[in-house]
Amino acid sequence: MNVATTLFFDTWQNTHSGMKSKDWDSKLTNADRYGVEAQHPNSHRTEFEEDYDNIIFSSAFRRLQGKTQVYGLSGSDYVRTRLTHSCEVATNGRSLGTMVENRCVKKLPSHPSNLGTIVAAACLAHDIGNPPFGHSGEFAIRQWFKNSKAVDGLKKEDLNDDQRREIENYEGNAQGFRLVTKLQGNREGLKLTYATLAAMTKYPFGCGPHSKKYGFFRSEKGDFEKVAKSTGLIRDPEHADTWFRHPLAHLVEASDDLCNRIIDLEDSARLGILNSKRVLEHFQLVRKDLLSAGEKRRLDDKTKVELLSRRLLCKLTVDVAKAFIDHEAEILSGKFSKPLIEVLDEPAKSGLDKIYQTLKADVFTSRQVIEIEAPAFRVLNTLLETFVVANEEVCKEGEERASKQSRVIMGLVPKEFKSHTKSSEPTACERLFDILDFVSGMTDAYAVSLFKTITGISLPTA
Repeated sequence: MNVATTLFFDTWQNTHSGMKSKDWDSKLTNADRYGVEAQHPNSHRTEFEEDYDNIIFSSAFRRLQGKTQVYGLSGSDYVRTRLTHSCEVATNGRSLGTMVENRCVKKLPSHPSNLGTIVAAACLAHDIGNPPFGHSGEFAIRQWFKNSKAVDGLKKEDLNDDQRREIENYEGNAQGFRLVTKLQGNREGLKLTYATLAAMTKYPFGCGPHSKKYGFFRSEKGDFEKVAKSTGLIRDPEHADTWFRHPLAHLVEASDDLCNRIIDLEDSARLGILNSKRVLEHFQLVRKDLLSAGEKRRLDDKTKVELLSRRLLCKLTVDVAKAFIDHEAEILSGKFSKPLIEVLDEPAKSGLDKIYQTLKADVFTSRQVIEIEAPAFRVLNTLLETFVVANEEVCKEGEERASKQSRVIMGLVPKEFKSHTKSSEPTACERLFDILDFVSGMTDAYAVSLFKTITGISLPTA
């Protein structure tokens, strides 16, 4: 922590804690790994450092370098990809977790440590399940399922209402939980600790009418129940299959929210969507006097934007940690339901609100963003339609009796996503998710390349 942060917390008394050590212990000290029967202690790294390493060395995390954050991958090499965004959120999340540990937890008789590492690992994985083309990819998958002729028979005969609702509201967060618990590591998952899995689940409930977003599919409901039990999550008595958030999930969400607002605004200036002066004015709404008189005089606007972005994130991280400490009792009891950035003191709260409104009105609707969103629908619709039809035919007719076209198409699919190669006969929902798993894991460039191959737009050369 820098000097300003240290001075702030030196004046912040521990009277805000008000909770016994067991309230934290039950949620953090269980470092058992999901899917691992016996622990193998590593003297060189903590369990949570192993989580961080397991995520960062995974192929799913590596593919984030080829997935859109907001502005796409074909323009300036300065703006963030989904991978650089995840790394920045994790770095910020580590600071948040460390600040909370130093003031909220460390003075308790028996305090769990490594909060910063847990939050960093959870942040690193928070977008790992997102499909290609950013959030437009999620919308494209939902629209395809609602309109697809290929799945009409499945909808009517083999998919129940709950399964249909999940895919009609396809969610990258749920795909992320599925990926780290099942798909990665040769279909055995990344074997993360229960604490990290709980912290990365911002929406600890399945698909239902009470929320647009959700954190796990029904196929992983039993897996999340184990996570909830192991970390002492509190059930919501008003909704089925619903728990209140793990305390550190609030820090993961806050770190993501801060980076989304401050850094997306910074990138918009670099791409010329908003001019630098306007971005600087928005930053000033959040916190004034972050530049010295000399810096204001000698630096150009582009440099000021970059410098203010870093300083704002630093200041707001302290503010978020303070907000967490102020609301600690509510958070641990499950009664706190707002994003932490919504309870910040003024002018930070209203300034961040203004930034979000500007991003929504003038940035997310800009040509640079729309040019990324527009092809997502056709590319993903074509891929899903083509592979689902071929997969269904091969599964129902058998590989020998299926058409040559379907066999050739399925030849493009890796073995682990071919339903007909499974040891037991897959259900309709499992067959559909095999293809969804395959397509959602693609990078933007690979999805476009495969689309061109399937449609004949592009042919391989000798």
